[in-house]
Amino acid sequence: MRKTLSLTAALLLSACGGGGGGGNSSYQIPSAAQEKPATAATPTTTCSVVLYGDSIMRGEPLIAQGPQRRMQNARPAWTVDLRAVGGQTGSAGAPAVMSDARPAKAVVVLGWGVNDVIQHTDVAPMRALIEKTRAEGSRPVLTGPVPYAGDVPGWLVVTAAIRAMASDTATPSADWSAVPIVTIDTVHPDQASSNRLVDKLIPVIDAECEKAAQAAS
Repeated sequence: MRKTLSLTAALLLSACGGGGGGGNSSYQIPSAAQEKPATAATPTTTCSVVLYGDSIMRGEPLIAQGPQRRMQNARPAWTVDLRAVGGQTGSAGAPAVMSDARPAKAVVVLGWGVNDVIQHTDVAPMRALIEKTRAEGSRPVLTGPVPYAGDVPGWLVVTAAIRAMASDTATPSADWSAVPIVTIDTVHPDQASSNRLVDKLIPVIDAECEKAAQAAS
């Protein structure tokens, strides 16, 4: 069953639209431009992308096309490696993948957050993974948690923590907390909402891929 947030929760979440979201409500009706696929302009820069995160980053089989496949279709020149684990938190996931073998000079997406809200865990360990990926010559990118009405105070804490992390470490962020979503079960985005999340993330990765290409030239 598709779920939408209650008006009260939406208003509370909208009040936190500052920081990386530029003060916009998290629950605006998406414009035609927001709905347009990220394939409208297709850069040809080759790039290795690693996707960490949870079941929202995996997408499938909850939805027909998960973030990896939408991203790969939008950017055929990229190699997109999906390493997200359903139910994983940033608190546990970041230390677990610290010693992963990753492609050289990759863009590494840290897509955790909403499970840290649900499980009441601290996202601080993600900072060490940001430092490690940079030491490897790669480029970290954050997403933050998607909107979640099941624990608004906890969501506000985690959202603020990841926004502060992005600012303190100068790490680009797609700020998924500011993307309007409809869920299929109060947590997981439906297909259209997942598409919006991916389409907000792709331009952030585009910019990092371009920087990596310029640094290598």
